Amino acid sequence: MCPKVKAEDGRRQKTPYHWVIEGDIKGCFDNIDHHQLMERVRARVTDGKMTKLITQFLKAGVLADGFLLPTDKGIPQGGVISPLLANIALGVIEEQYERWTHHRRKIQARRKSDAQTAAMWARTTDRNAGRPVFFPIRYADDFLVLVSGTREQAEQEGPSSQDT
Repeated sequence: MCPKVKAEDGRRQKTPYHWVIEGDIKGCFDNIDHHQLMERVRARVTDGKMTKLITQFLKAGVLADGFLLPTDKGIPQGGVISPLLANIALGVIEEQYERWTHHRRKIQARRKSDAQTAAMWARTTDRNAGRPVFFPIRYADDFLVLVSGTREQAEQEGPSSQDT
């Protein structure tokens, strides 16, 4: 969210994020573990027919040079459901930054605000206290992490060339 304090021209006085970590997970679609992915799907989807259909989609195999090759891991690229499944598998990125993002575990009856408002307050509180704030933005295997903090904190958080 944008800071509420604005300059006379109506624009922000300063940007809340000073650094951006950019990444692309190499071989993401080829290396997603079916078992771990389906555990994450079953945690949210209780319809057995739907989970069976997704499992069949994952195990359908790939037709290459006229031969049907079995698939023990990975998600077929170009499939209509592939970006959704990649987002489910890579949801761990948002979970790592759960304090500053909207996440379902923040929704609790005792809270007076929703998860999105609670995350906004956590970002504001940490920023005002001088603590770093990391805000992920991701689609499938591409991601950005916006960093409100020092360059050193951004570099420590950033992936090494071997991680992506």
